[in-house]
Parts: sequence; structure tokens; C-alpha cells
Amino acid sequence: MKKFDSFKKAFSQKSSEYEGDSGENKYRYILTGVIVIVIIISVIVSVGVGIKNRFDERILKPGEVDFSSEHTPVFIDDDSMEVYYESGLFAPAVVEDFTSLKVGDIIYMGPVANLVKNNFPAFTTANEIEGSYLLSFGAWESLEEDFYSAGVSSIDNTTYIAYEVVDAAIKEYFEIDEAPLHIETVTQFGEFTADNAKQAYKAASTGYETSLIPRVSNVVSEKVTTLGSDGVTEQITTNVTLEIDCINSADQEYYELENGEYPQAERKIVLSIRVDPDGSYKFTAIAEVSDQPAEVQEGETE
Repeated sequence: MKKFDSFKKAFSQKSSEYEGDSGENKYRYILTGVIVIVIIISVIVSVGVGIKNRFDERILKPGEVDFSSEHTPVFIDDDSMEVYYESGLFAPAVVEDFTSLKVGDIIYMGPVANLVKNNFPAFTTANEIEGSYLLSFGAWESLEEDFYSAGVSSIDNTTYIAYEVVDAAIKEYFEIDEAPLHIETVTQFGEFTADNAKQAYKAASTGYETSLIPRVSNVVSEKVTTLGSDGVTEQITTNVTLEIDCINSADQEYYELENGEYPQAERKIVLSIRVDPDGSYKFTAIAEVSDQPAEVQEGETE
């Protein structure tokens, strides 16, 4: 009771002081109270927004990630920050000499192998390709190509692939203005699950025993010479057509290591590639190849 009486006395004293204050002091008290209330409300709102954003499960469209200094992806380590922000959104100069390929060559690694591994459907323009194929391609390319390593890291034994590098890998090899909308789960080859809090895909921790790999059955190339913007410098664009047997990797391993049978194609495609003057290239089309024997030409009968 003594504590209550003391509190009551102190309160009465402050009230008396307030009543005796001038109008200016009363105004100061009221203003201070309003400011305190505004600050408290702002803190509550900020915490609420933070919690909402943390648990927001919406799939964000590419380009909505803020590249300003306020946005620092947690999966980018300090050593890679300069590369990440000064690389021009990842634009590697990819140089591959497709014209040196020979019939029977196996393409084990690289974008062509990645394309075949994901079993891309036939297309005449990149806009026809279902988004999940492109996203799977971009995720695998980011994992396998060192240039994109700034956007790939491991946190608590989980591999994360930044949306930015997935988008960049897609744009690097396909004529497409905007990468496809990120979806919650990509399962074309393996599985990648979206984590919007980290703006990245989580890669599966398990490996894959077999996949389709490309075996070259024919190579045709055509060079086209044009003049550069200065009207003097010659620029050479090469249009390459690769005829590819898509074979099972386990069959190829059996053939190479255990003297097994020559692998038969599970699928045959024609891949069109445009190699630009700077050495970078784009996949421009895929066509299916029928199993019709070569000696039976169109319009003829056996």
C-alpha cells in the first residue's frame, strides 16, 4: 500500500505541475506524446511488413529484384560481390568451335549437353519453349559454368542458385527478351524448388545416374559476312546445324568401359545455332528427325 501511495502522490504532483504550467509547456507535453505514439505505430507497422515479406510465398517475376546497395543477396560471398555487380548482369564471352566437331563425337559438358540433358522440345523460336525447360536449363548452366558461381552458394548444406543467374544463363543462349516467370518447382531434369525469401532456387542434394547426352551425327556450317556499324569492319556470323543422336549416358559408359554395344539414339534432333562475331552464340531452333531410312527420299516408295 505504501508503494501505491507513493505512486499516487508522485502522479498528483506531476498533475499539479502540469496544471500550473504555461500554455507553451502544455503544448510541448502534448506534442511529445504525439511523437512517441507515432514512433510506436511506425515500429509496429515495420515489424508487421517484415514478417509479411518473410513469409510471402508469391513467385516473383524476373527483374523485381532490387540491385541497389540495399539489396545484398545472402548467398553471394564478399569475394564475389565485385564480379556480381560489375559483370553487366553476367555476359560471358562463350567461344566454342562447333565446326571442328566430327561425326561420332560425344559432347559431355557445356550448353549443348545441357540442352539435350533437359530433353528440350522442338521449337522455331525461343518464345515457343515452355518456361520450365528454360528454367531448368538456366539452373543447370549456373551450377556447371564457373562464370555464374557468384550466384551459387551453399547454406546449411543446401545449394542455392540465384534467380538472377538463372535468368542470365537463359538470355545468354536463347533469343528471348525476358526470362520466364519463376515457378515453385522445376522438374524437367532433377528438381529445383523456389525460395523467394532468398530469391533463389534450392537444388536437390541427390545425384542423377543417367541422362541423355549428344552424339554428333553431322555438322553443317555457313558463314555470313556483314559490315559493322562503322561500314568498314567485316563481321562474320556462322550458322551451324548440328545433327545429334541423343543417347543414354549409361549405354555410352557401358560401350566405352566394358566393350558393350554401340549406343542407339533414343531421339534424333537437328539443332540450329547462330555464332555471332564476338564468339557468343544462340540456340535458334530444334527440329525432330524421323527414323525414316536415308535411302527412302520424300516422294519415293520402297
